[in-house]
Amino acid sequence: MRSQFSRSLQVPPALQVNLPEWKTECNKTDSRLELVQWKVEPPNDLRMRGEEILAAFDKWRAKRPKGYVKTRRRMKRAQNECLGLEEHIASIPAATLEGMRAKLRCAEAYERGKIDCINGGCSELMALSILKDVERLAAQGG
Repeated sequence: MRSQFSRSLQVPPALQVNLPEWKTECNKTDSRLELVQWKVEPPNDLRMRGEEILAAFDKWRAKRPKGYVKTRRRMKRAQNECLGLEEHIASIPAATLEGMRAKLRCAEAYERGKIDCINGGCSELMALSILKDVERLAAQGG
């Protein structure tokens, strides 16, 4: 029994710059699976539009708005301070549930609301810190 299907990756037109499209074909038998991929170059009109977009971005980047570099520097400094505070909060052992809840509030502030998943950053740092707190309190018998 042999089945075939062909699937192509769909790239939204707004994102099609100079990226080739990849097509994939899968041939499957009882004892073998073959995956074949090949590149399909974008049409010339899309390639030209991509070049226009890149040229406009390069032009904007060459003469950024006044204060852009200074603002970016200030943003990085503030971000580093924030990361330092997060690490400091995570390093403080919580002896009570309220202390662990404070760490959770810190992660919620980072996520701008309830935490639906741990995706790195502050939420991961606080979750690991809370786990260490729980292990430490369990070892102490409390």
